[in-house]
Amino acid sequence: MDPAQIVLRREAWIRLTIELDTDDSDRPDDAKEKAMVGAMKIVKDWASHGAEKLGDAANNNPLAGRETKGVAQALLDKGNFNNNAKDVKAKFELLNNLEGPIGGESTDPDKKYDRSDAWKALQDDASSDHFNNFLLVCRADIDDEPFEPYDRVRQRPIAREGDLHSLWQQGESGTKWNDLKNRIQAVTQYDESPEGDRKKVPSAIFFNKAWIDEQRSRNPPFSAWTDQLFSDVTKKDALTTFAEKGKGEKDSQGRDLDIRPADALYTKSFYRNLFHEVCYHALPELTMA
Repeated sequence: MDPAQIVLRREAWIRLTIELDTDDSDRPDDAKEKAMVGAMKIVKDWASHGAEKLGDAANNNPLAGRETKGVAQALLDKGNFNNNAKDVKAKFELLNNLEGPIGGESTDPDKKYDRSDAWKALQDDASSDHFNNFLLVCRADIDDEPFEPYDRVRQRPIAREGDLHSLWQQGESGTKWNDLKNRIQAVTQYDESPEGDRKKVPSAIFFNKAWIDEQRSRNPPFSAWTDQLFSDVTKKDALTTFAEKGKGEKDSQGRDLDIRPADALYTKSFYRNLFHEVCYHALPELTMA
């Protein structure tokens, strides 16, 4: 198995660790390791910044909060805005309390991250529900049985042609990310109400291997946006150009895609992808991401 895995805990603290990834020569993949740790740092920074801005808006700060409230009202339009903003602020602060990476201090691959004594202690703690932890997996590990594919990471059968199986097929196809159709950046898998041994199986956010490979090929690797992308989205004819790209394409609801320049910034960013997955799945009660 070749995943970089980060563990998140859906409780008062979020804990993070990484399973050392390897390349074809079985060496630790330092670039991917640094990128995943760096991405989580940026996600925390975004959460901290968002909490600060929402606090200003909820407290009706006439200088710092006015612009934020104008934008956020469209996203938090149900019920009392101030109460909603304070609720999301508190959850962003929860995300910002991320602790880790656990075991990251060691230089020995056999004692680092998920192989560390600190992580094993969490895993073996009889009072701990391990399903509350999350793995961020950069390469799904599927046994493609004819009748029922099996997810080796979470140790359970999965649906053929379901989201995870499709993500795995895309990653293993060898097709470059930008050439794939119906691309899936990430899929989150967890048990709603696990019982028995399933309580010790962590949840997982799986990233498409082709998506990770595309991010890794950038200069520098995993850079959110490039000079070329900024050039494309700021051209005078950008609105027309991106609208043309959406013609003939449909969203998940069967509607015509309305593609705008800003969409390119969102869809190209690994940081935004990770932030979305953590907010909606590691902390599913978040109402804005």
